[in-house]
Amino acid sequence: MIEPVAIGPLGVRQGTIKLGWKPERNYDFFLSALSWETRGTSFVEGFGRELPPVSILRFASSNPAIDAAKDVKLSVMRTHCQIASIIDLQISTSLQDNYKIIEAVLRDRAAETKRPLRVLVDISCIPKAYVMFLVGAGFSRDFLAVMDCVYVAGAYDHTAVDPPKIGVTTGNRTLVSVGDWRPEMIPYLTAADLMPARRDLLVTLGGELGMARSFMDRIEPERTMLVFISEDAPGPEHEMVPSEQIAFKHLVGDSRSEQHNLSLGDVIGVAERAISFIRDTSCGGVSGMALGSKSHALALAIASLSESRLEVIVRVPASYKGLDVFPSGPIHMFELTDRFEPCSYIEI
Repeated sequence: MIEPVAIGPLGVRQGTIKLGWKPERNYDFFLSALSWETRGTSFVEGFGRELPPVSILRFASSNPAIDAAKDVKLSVMRTHCQIASIIDLQISTSLQDNYKIIEAVLRDRAAETKRPLRVLVDISCIPKAYVMFLVGAGFSRDFLAVMDCVYVAGAYDHTAVDPPKIGVTTGNRTLVSVGDWRPEMIPYLTAADLMPARRDLLVTLGGELGMARSFMDRIEPERTMLVFISEDAPGPEHEMVPSEQIAFKHLVGDSRSEQHNLSLGDVIGVAERAISFIRDTSCGGVSGMALGSKSHALALAIASLSESRLEVIVRVPASYKGLDVFPSGPIHMFELTDRFEPCSYIEI
């Protein structure tokens, strides 16, 4: 882990977890999400004996096969760590209803301890909207003093093509989502000026570039900054389906756009690039779209707490594909602490 870097009200550290890792602080609780994905239990299988009791977010599902797969994963988690509670939520696309439940959990537990909480969160299978909401609500409402995040990256096949639809010969390839995307602003990560006359656009990207391009076209920015994941950034050396190649060329071909490739684990780098872009703008606001990895979405949330001109937007599809995702690479850790909260440094 590197030394903490001050970004707005937060101190941020990042690194990777090695074999034999043990928590450096006493957490009030550990939060994770129940998923059908193979990577969903990777962290607890490796380090569950070292962890405090886990509170599990369980999103509802209309697919019995997905629910059955989640039950199997729940059994795996029970063998590796102690389960404190299961927090039942609506389907993951019902953001507003679920935000209320999650915020109530944070509020009630902070009230019980009579101080801001120190929590460990496995963000691997928590949808990025909720990861960013935890940051926004947790630190803005003084529910959290510390939010340490572990992230098991997943392997995706960017060359896979959607099965053809009857009567349709063209269209954007989808990777994990189903249906059209709708925009949702993240509570507590909104700009001071909600309707600026002019704005810039900042986007973190992963797969589904065709869908991202259509989504981005909702805004007519003065400037655009695109942030790709360096380990998997589009380019000549990476095979891509034709629709994704076309979308990529369109995105980077705009003379008003700038492109940066930053590592999946470089939350600090993404946040600092975002802040530099925002402070350099002549517009009234900047829209930040979290369309890529959870770690880069985490960086946008951190930047938003620092910069009052940044609003953070996420895409919400009609539903998600029930694809299994296997772990790839190291387990990343990102430590977020409230720099002005004594409970961040003193255990009470």
